[in-house]
Order: sequence, then C-alpha cells, then structure tokens
Amino acid sequence: MNVYSGATGARLPRWLLPDNWPLKDNQPQQATLHFHAEGLQFEPDSGSSYVNYLALNGALVLPALIEPHAHLDKTFTVQRSPAQQAGLLAAIAAMHQDRENWNADDLRQRATRALHWAVEGGVGVLRTHIDWFSADAPLAWQVIGELSHPLCDIERVALAPLNFSLMPLMRNILRRRWR
Repeated sequence: MNVYSGATGARLPRWLLPDNWPLKDNQPQQATLHFHAEGLQFEPDSGSSYVNYLALNGALVLPALIEPHAHLDKTFTVQRSPAQQAGLLAAIAAMHQDRENWNADDLRQRATRALHWAVEGGVGVLRTHIDWFSADAPLAWQVIGELSHPLCDIERVALAPLNFSLMPLMRNILRRRWR
C-alpha cells in the first residue's frame, strides 16, 4: 500500500478557495495538496514534481461526507431474515427475529464491513442508531463502541422507545401527585 505525502493536480471547488486563488482559462487553477499531521494544506499547482505525491490529473477533491442516519448493528441481515411483507413494520419484525443470531462476533463482523463500505464511499463522519430496550446497555452499543477507523468518526445514538424513557418520570410525577 502506498503512503502519500500529498497530491498534485487536484481540482478544488470554488467555495473552498480563497478569493485571490489564481484562475486558468477562467477556471480555478489546480492545486497541490500537502498532507500533514496537523491537517491538509493546499496551494496552487506550481508544476513541480514531488516525491510520494499522488497525481490526481484534475480529479475533483471534496471534504468527506457525513452519514447522519445509519444502523451499523442491522447491516447485512436481509438474506438471513427477509421481511415477510412490504413496509417498515414488517422489516422491524424481521429484524427482531434476526436478533437471535446476534453475538459479539456477528455484530463486529457486519458493522465493520458496513463501516468500511461507508468509508470507501467517502464518509468521514457516521452517526449510527442502536436500539436500546432495557436499563442495561445493549450488546450492539458495546461492540460498535469498540469500532474505529482512521478516516471516519463514529457517533452512537441510543434509539429507545418513548415509553422506556418516560416511564420513570411518569411514575415519579404520579407518586407526588397522589400522595
């Protein structure tokens, strides 16, 4: 695997460039990107050749994508547990049935595969929802919390039924009211 120190010939979107960026044929000049531990720096392409730089030849370079709604724990299960009818409720029922197959290794393998697919598609931030039905943290919460990828930040969000989070509050309110 090649490790690059930067890239040449990058086409950057106008909104990313400073106002004084040079134009060539009324288009923004291509850029040289320099990869540093502190982050990315770029400058107009000078035509210089750099060792360990990837030649992009005018390819468009954009910031990473954000995936705001994923379910890493539920990925790659449709073949082993297809919904018996169309619709969201049938899919939820099939997923609950498939939970019998879930263990740490199964969750880790499927979630890791999905994470790698997302990163290959350009995702740099991924927010995953995880069903939470009891007072204890679900296995998926723990397994996905152990995942990491150098090119993607993962955010876990508990997806709990409304009555699960409101029941203790309602009990306290009713106790105080009926004393």
